[in-house]
Amino acid sequence: MTKSLITTLILITGISAQSYFGLLLPTGHELQSTKALAMGGVGVAGSIGYGNLFTNPALLSAGDRRFALSFDGNLRRFEEQRSYPVYDMFDDVVADNVYVSNRNFYSDFNFGFVATLPMGLTAAISRSTFWDFRYDYLEEVRGSLPAGNYNRDPLAGYHEIHNEGKISAHSAGLAWQPWQGLNLGLAAHLLSAIELVNRKAVIVNFQDDALAASNDTIIETLPELANAPMGITAGLAVEPKPGLNIGLRYSSTVTLEMSDFQLIPDIGESTLLPEYVAPDTTTAMTIKLPGTVAAGIQARLPNPIATTAAVEIRRKFWSEYELEYDPMPDTLATLPHNFNDTWEVHAGVEHIILDRLPFRFGVIYAQSPLGREFESTRITVGGGYQVGPAIIDVAAIFGNMSYRYQDIFTGVGEPPKDDLEVVTESQTAVNLSVTIPF
Repeated sequence: MTKSLITTLILITGISAQSYFGLLLPTGHELQSTKALAMGGVGVAGSIGYGNLFTNPALLSAGDRRFALSFDGNLRRFEEQRSYPVYDMFDDVVADNVYVSNRNFYSDFNFGFVATLPMGLTAAISRSTFWDFRYDYLEEVRGSLPAGNYNRDPLAGYHEIHNEGKISAHSAGLAWQPWQGLNLGLAAHLLSAIELVNRKAVIVNFQDDALAASNDTIIETLPELANAPMGITAGLAVEPKPGLNIGLRYSSTVTLEMSDFQLIPDIGESTLLPEYVAPDTTTAMTIKLPGTVAAGIQARLPNPIATTAAVEIRRKFWSEYELEYDPMPDTLATLPHNFNDTWEVHAGVEHIILDRLPFRFGVIYAQSPLGREFESTRITVGGGYQVGPAIIDVAAIFGNMSYRYQDIFTGVGEPPKDDLEVVTESQTAVNLSVTIPF
C-alpha cells in the first residue's frame, strides 16, 4: 500500500519554527519592527519606533520629529519535508523517503504611531499580531493498484487539519526621560481574538486501511477568547556616555481563557512532545504564557564607516507555563509538560554607507522549551532608504531546523510506526516598513 502526502503549513506568529505546535507555543511576536529584524531582532537597547512597545518602551521615539506613523508588512515562505526511513533486507536504513514536500506563503500587517509630548514624555499605540493560530495540513492518501498496473494509485481520501485565526495585541505605552541619560517606559497590551477555527477531518473517497477513519469524519469548532487578557512590558534605558546605550526589559505573564476547543494539546508518550487529542466534547483551556527578562547594549563603534552594533540576551521562564482543561478530557486535567526556561541571544550591526544608506545584518540564537532538538540559529539582513520624508526599511530572515516526530495520522488498518519521521523545516521572510515622520 502506498501513501502520498501533500501538506500546507502556515508559519506561526512571526518567524518561528515548530509550526505544528502553534496551538501550544506562541513565539516570535517580538520580531515586528523591520529595522530591528534586520539587526537580529534587537530592540532592548535601541530605538526602533513603535516596536519598542514590546522590546523596551523606555526607548519609544519619533526620531527628530514630533510624530511618526509606521506600517509594517511581511511575506513569509515556509517549506517543510517529512520523511520516514527505508530498510533493506538486512534491516539497515538505506534512505529516508521524503513523502512530504510543501511550501506556503503567508502575509501579515502591523501598524503603530509614536508622538513626542512635553515634559520629556513619548507616547505610542499599535495594533499587531501576538499569537497566530493559522495552520493548514492536507494529506492525500492513495490506495494500491495490482502488480503490473503502472497508472497512478487511486486517491482514497484526505487527512486535513485547519486552524484559523489569531490573537491581536492592541498596545499603548509611555516613555519618560526624567533627566538626560535615563529613560523609563511602560506599555500595556490588550489581547483580542479574530475568527478562530479549529478543524480536523478525514475525507473518504473509498475505504482504505491507510485512512484514519472508515467514513467521513469532521470535527470543527469555533473557539473564542473568554476573557480580556492584558500583558505589561516595563523598560529602563541608560546612556552612560554619548553613543552607548544599555537597556533592561521585563514582560509579564499573560493568562488567556479559551473556550470551545476540540483539538487540544497533550504530550505524546513516544516523543514526549506535544500532540493533539480530540475528546468527545469541546473543552475550555486556560493558558498561562511565561514572562521574559532581557538586557542589551548598543554602541556606535569607532569605524571609518558609521557603524552601530547591538547585543542582547533574553531569558523566558517557560517553567511558569501552565495549561488547564475544563472540563477535563478523560483523566487529563493539566498539560503534563516539563518545559525548561530558555535563553535567546540577538546580535546585529548597522553600517551607514553611500550617504546615509544603512546596511544591516544580524543573527539570532534561540533555545526552545521543547528541548535541544528544537534550538535554532537564524540569519537576518536588511537595509533602508529615504524617499522625501518617508523612510523605507526592508529586512529578511532565514532559518531551518530538523527534528523527529510521529506520523500525524495513523491508518485504521495500519499498526503504529516504530520509527519516528524526520521533519525538516526551512523558512524565509521579508519585512517591509514605511515610516512617515512629521
